[in-house]
Amino acid sequence: MLLKQNSTASVMGFARYSRKPEIEPAELVAAARNWQKSYLAKQDGILMHAFVGNLAGEFADVILASDAAAFANMSQNFSNDESSRTFHSMLDERTIKLTQIRLLDNAFQVPTGFSSIEIGKLALRGVDGEEEMLASAAQLKSNYLSRFPEAKAHVMGHINGDNYAEVAFAENIGAGREICYGYLQDESGQNFLKHFDQTSFDLDFWFVLA
Repeated sequence: MLLKQNSTASVMGFARYSRKPEIEPAELVAAARNWQKSYLAKQDGILMHAFVGNLAGEFADVILASDAAAFANMSQNFSNDESSRTFHSMLDERTIKLTQIRLLDNAFQVPTGFSSIEIGKLALRGVDGEEEMLASAAQLKSNYLSRFPEAKAHVMGHINGDNYAEVAFAENIGAGREICYGYLQDESGQNFLKHFDQTSFDLDFWFVLA
């Protein structure tokens, strides 16, 4: 994993996809690791990259960048790099879904000590605003997440329109799932969830592979 500690991020990139059927998982992990070292580690403003998988056999990249310009520069130069092209050639292009997220914490520190990332996409209900939602997210962190030593970081992000992202970093995927589903039994968790259209939830848990 690429991890530049003591850095502040404002943008997250999330790309999920499947591998081509003829590509072995181990091949993809090796190619992702090579891309991470050969390309991403050399890009100014790219603070974190985790190549991750989920329990359904999908894969994803989670990237933290210092700002939108750094993320755009990395994306624009992608096709000029051999390790990038090799890695991309192993992906089933029909399955690639890209999301850019503007983090709503102006001082979000790149976390450490995690091996699992929960990424949830949610749509605000029409009656609620961003300010009220962020206040509930702050209460969730202080009243609920703070109870769990396995919870390493939590941040909200804006995708577009009424669409937002919740991102939670945990020590492992078991703890991440337990903490997240515990929202339903906790007052702070319930107050947070009520801001969103329950039919819009798109939630998954990812574990670090490289």
